[in-house]
Amino acid sequence: MSGSLPSHDELMVECDAVPVNEPMEESGNGNEQMEDWNDEVDVNAPNPPTNNAKSITSANDGVIKALVDKAVINLDTLVPLYTPFSLINRLQFIADRCPPLQREAMLTMVDILKKHTKSASRYLQVCGRLEAIGAATNLVDNGWASSTQQAAYARTDHLLAEFKKQKDEGVKESTRRAMEELFLHYLDLGLHSDALRLYNKGMRDYCSQFRHVMSMYVQWLECAVEEGEWSRMNSLLSQAERAINDAQDTEQNTQASSAQQMRVRGSTQMTNAKSNKTIIKSARAKMDVIHGLSRINSKQFKEAAEKFIQSCPDEVPVPWIVSHRDIATYGTLCALATFDRKDLKSLHAGTGDNQFKRFLETEPDLVRLLGSWVRSDWGVVLDGLEEMKGRLLLDPFVSSHVSQLFSAIRERGLILHLVPFHTIDIKKTAATFRCDMSTIEDALIELSDKGVISPRIDAIRGIAEIQPRDERQAAYERVLEVTQQIIDRSNDTIFKALLGQARVYVQHESRGKRKTTGLYRMEPDHEDEPVSQMGFGGRAVRRLRGAFARPDPQDHFDLHSTMEPVNGGRSSPGFSTRQQSSSHQQPPHGQSPEGEPREAAEANPSPPNPPQPSF
Repeated sequence: MSGSLPSHDELMVECDAVPVNEPMEESGNGNEQMEDWNDEVDVNAPNPPTNNAKSITSANDGVIKALVDKAVINLDTLVPLYTPFSLINRLQFIADRCPPLQREAMLTMVDILKKHTKSASRYLQVCGRLEAIGAATNLVDNGWASSTQQAAYARTDHLLAEFKKQKDEGVKESTRRAMEELFLHYLDLGLHSDALRLYNKGMRDYCSQFRHVMSMYVQWLECAVEEGEWSRMNSLLSQAERAINDAQDTEQNTQASSAQQMRVRGSTQMTNAKSNKTIIKSARAKMDVIHGLSRINSKQFKEAAEKFIQSCPDEVPVPWIVSHRDIATYGTLCALATFDRKDLKSLHAGTGDNQFKRFLETEPDLVRLLGSWVRSDWGVVLDGLEEMKGRLLLDPFVSSHVSQLFSAIRERGLILHLVPFHTIDIKKTAATFRCDMSTIEDALIELSDKGVISPRIDAIRGIAEIQPRDERQAAYERVLEVTQQIIDRSNDTIFKALLGQARVYVQHESRGKRKTTGLYRMEPDHEDEPVSQMGFGGRAVRRLRGAFARPDPQDHFDLHSTMEPVNGGRSSPGFSTRQQSSSHQQPPHGQSPEGEPREAAEANPSPPNPPQPSF
């Protein structure tokens, strides 16, 4: 390579991050009835085969799955980190994608199902699969399975009858307790779909206290994550966030009460405030993690990283649906793929208000990975990612996104590597990024197509010249963009002023009486004339709703110099004016319509009405 290497803090911080392709997510409707969910987790695009992983296509469903042919996880370390069914789902995922760990994972599943759950059907299913592959014989405990299943059926019938009884009686608190007991019973049986349907029937209507509301939302979100139901995740998160905001507003109003009330009920109010703050802090930490998982599922990696960084380690319980190590891994990978160098440097140093540094302490390899990125040691970064790849392919939340995340991290590293140089040696660059020369050439061509850089590749000499950015052209483009923004804002201001000058006002109706059949509802001039539904000003005011009043014809105004009167100065049909409404009333005998004596009116004739503009 030729050229000198300036300070990274001076040059690389100015390098804009290349956004990852993040498609718009599909938000589910909160009022729709939930449907059945599939038990299997589909995996999307595979990762390229490496020394530890390879790809196969299932003959049954055609889903491409990444197989890891090396035991890269110690299953004993997973047991204390997750709740029973979260651990079971993760072990099932590992057994399907890592043949060396299949037998050990399924035996661990059998042990967890028998000790910590009442799901006899899942227990029999796993035992049958173990015997089918020849991994174990005479493993099924039929006595335990039969007794557990009968007890589960009896308790289900009892809880259903109790719930129906309390619902018929109409006592909200009793109905809430009965519904929550049935919900937890479904979770213990592994019937997450039935539990979700139960809460979908209107659990919120039976919650009378804030702690009950937040407990219900957190349980609902956790169950949806374990079931893999992401379509309604955004709706549930927004509802829970709205409940928190309402509770905070109520708490502020309570604290603003009079001094006399504080002296009388001060201790009780302070206790309730502390309780609500504790509940909000715990619920928000869990919601941030679940929100991050939802963003990863929709491939919005930057938003996912921000949510993981916001979470508080003290409020994320252990065991839970994800571990602290998982949160550190997800947040670091998404940050490397989307954050700029300045933010990554702050994240590595642990500065700011976030407590993500405490998550990173559970995974020292991630701390070294961030440090290598800040020092621009790209080879160490890519080697560390390659070591983590096998473990990431066995993670149910990021397995299908590993290839895209790694590609984005490699691309961003290449961009930062090219910033200080005018000419690069393709062979040395390929050695730095642990790939061949053709891969670097393809990456340079792809960055050129995106408009990030302008390289000139000399394949014979094995070099690439990076054309400097035309600062003058960039300045012109920024000036034109700002000019267009000013023009648009000026047009909006002028249009608003013209509406005020014309005395055109929008009368907003209440939320419950809002009309959706038309943009406006105008009063007819005559009783036999139909009501007109037409917009004023075309598309510019098509979002205004309500009824508006016609300006007084005696007030002269000029909407625009090019406007001309319509119908010879008469008002247009379909509009009601004050003059027209008053014209239907006969003036008293001996007076003009204006209320003056007829002799005075004839002596001092008033000027004709000014022409009315065309709407």
